[in-house]
Amino acid sequence: FMHAFFFESNITTKTMSTTKVLLILNYLWMHAIEYSISSSSYKASIGSNPNIIFVLTDDWGINDVSWTQPSWDNTDIQTPYLNDLASNEGVILSNYYAERVCTATRASFLTGRYPSRYGLQAGVLHQNQPFGLTRQVSLLSNEFQTAGYSTHIIGKWHLGYQAMEYTPTYRGFDSFYGYWNGGSDYYTHKSSIHYDGDPSIPMLANDLYIDDQPAMYNPYDGIYGVWWQRDEALKILKTKAAEQINDNGVTTSSAKPFFFYFALQASHNPREAPDEYNYMYELGPDTGNHDRITMKAQGTTVDDAMKDIIDYVKESGLWENTLIIFGSDNGGKKTIGDNAPYRGYKNTSWEGGVKVAGFVTGGVLNDDAKGTTNSYSMHMVDWYPTLMSAAGLDVNYERSTKLASTVDDLRDIKWLAQEEMALDGVDMWPYINNGETDDDYFENEREILLDLNDVWCHHESCGALKIGRYKYIRGNNIATLMPDYDGADWDRGYVLDADAAESWCLSHKEAFANKHGVIFGDDQDNDDDVNANEDSDPVYQAPDTTIASIPNNNMINSVGCQGTDKGCLFDLELDPCEYYDLSEVYPEILAKFQNRLNEFQDQATIALMGENNINELAPKQMINPRTVCSNPNYWCAYQKYDDVIWEYKLYDEAMPSYNGWREEGTPMLNTFLYMCLWIGMCIGLFFVCKHEHGKKYGHFIDQNNRFSLHELQPLVSH
Repeated sequence: FMHAFFFESNITTKTMSTTKVLLILNYLWMHAIEYSISSSSYKASIGSNPNIIFVLTDDWGINDVSWTQPSWDNTDIQTPYLNDLASNEGVILSNYYAERVCTATRASFLTGRYPSRYGLQAGVLHQNQPFGLTRQVSLLSNEFQTAGYSTHIIGKWHLGYQAMEYTPTYRGFDSFYGYWNGGSDYYTHKSSIHYDGDPSIPMLANDLYIDDQPAMYNPYDGIYGVWWQRDEALKILKTKAAEQINDNGVTTSSAKPFFFYFALQASHNPREAPDEYNYMYELGPDTGNHDRITMKAQGTTVDDAMKDIIDYVKESGLWENTLIIFGSDNGGKKTIGDNAPYRGYKNTSWEGGVKVAGFVTGGVLNDDAKGTTNSYSMHMVDWYPTLMSAAGLDVNYERSTKLASTVDDLRDIKWLAQEEMALDGVDMWPYINNGETDDDYFENEREILLDLNDVWCHHESCGALKIGRYKYIRGNNIATLMPDYDGADWDRGYVLDADAAESWCLSHKEAFANKHGVIFGDDQDNDDDVNANEDSDPVYQAPDTTIASIPNNNMINSVGCQGTDKGCLFDLELDPCEYYDLSEVYPEILAKFQNRLNEFQDQATIALMGENNINELAPKQMINPRTVCSNPNYWCAYQKYDDVIWEYKLYDEAMPSYNGWREEGTPMLNTFLYMCLWIGMCIGLFFVCKHEHGKKYGHFIDQNNRFSLHELQPLVSH
């Protein structure tokens, strides 16, 4: 800034105005602010802090990979490399949870907090929704960046781009190669949006960015999405290997570690895959089902891409100092993904929608941990504290402060006085890597808010909550997007052995009956082993609703319970497929869950994406690339950061009167800094006037208080 100010503009002290001096003072003041914002002076090195690669696939059902059900033949999707990596060199996460949709999961991962804390609990971000991931909370990427890691993201962002400050390279990432929206064409890399009731054709534009610029000269035009993402990942890894591994194959301990978020495109819509991969499945059990065949093919392309990436990590020498996490962002989509044997699918909070496949691997793992399964419940919010712990770093609650400005050193100070929000996540690293156990905590106390949404909610609160072994779910809006849904969704259409899936679900049926003192419908007359008290212990009959995929299952009594004010209560340890509602058996436990869910709702912010009516969507003229973007062929940020107003609605902040400063209730810290700025400007003005007065008489005063006829040198030289 100083160099450009004095030299590129050919400015000397003869023409230096008061305004320019004030700009210099503002520059120095901003540096002081930046120093105060950054609370960590620690600089990471590979000798002490490992590399981290976080791989997130899109819309994979938990039954679309083999490692999740090793005891029976569950799927014909070919992912042999990942299966072997998870089973023999990793820790399988058998109770791993995400959010039910893309945006919420990605926000949970980066913030370590539930989406209801910052308004992303409902829906997903589209081009015409003028919202994003708030800058008022800290991010995992900012933590690593501030600690000295190089940070990179390839693939899907899906956390907003209303203003440039909401895009990846302004949110703690040094580099980005990918797309901003929720999905794009695998070959043309374009995405579109259609307004309901609008007869015109959807708006279509390119959606591929390099850092914060359109990939105008993109070499990947026509290249399948998974392939270009693999190639860009290998470019990053080759650069890192050159930095970290010397010519003798030895790690340079002082080199910078990296955090690499690899957000793969597959297997999201559209249903596209290379022909040679589609051919692998066209003659299988799903012949003629294009959607299912391409989903399978997409999964196999990811397996091949990950093989290339992991093989390079091992061959290059990066493996020993790298931790790798692999998993999906939510369950499989209805009629496309396979979530058997669980109930539900993507966009529901039954187990099939939020329980996902995942594992941890890498040379950083202890040898004793490799080849094991961790059955403790873990959620996407846990990665924030877990990865900080694995990296040997303290949580410093680092926020995004970079601004889209021609002055690189300017920093965002709008939310400096905003109280930092505690993390919801739990540090799982001791349980994953060190074999620590705490069965009592995870069976009885571990709390995970799986969903919370007051949009279209007809109860005091609607959501899904897991505490220990029990899970509570209430609200048709939590169970599906369809208004007439009854909850009878145990899809078994794609699983290879439906009988094995059903047997697995019922494997604890007798233990369930004994523990909870119940008799299942048709078993009542023939079961003399269950000593139920006829006066107090409820006896349930099979529901009238016919469940075609699970005939004659007399354990199911929970069809429609989520639509009642009472809701549904399940024991997931003995009833993992959510068959049997225990809400009438345990009224005290039920009340505990209801009260806790109500508390979460009381703490929640407004849902930014509510009913998606015309009043909350950006009008077409606001987002149309042909009218608002410098490059009319690409989606772009369509507002200035200072024009974004929803940030102030989240936590009932007063609207700013000018450039981010608040009109009322200005925090004391901001007031103090603002006063210091003006005092500094006044002092600067005094010296400028004195300087100009000296110039008027053709002389200057040197450091020894003597007159000098030499001109004052440019300030930058001092």
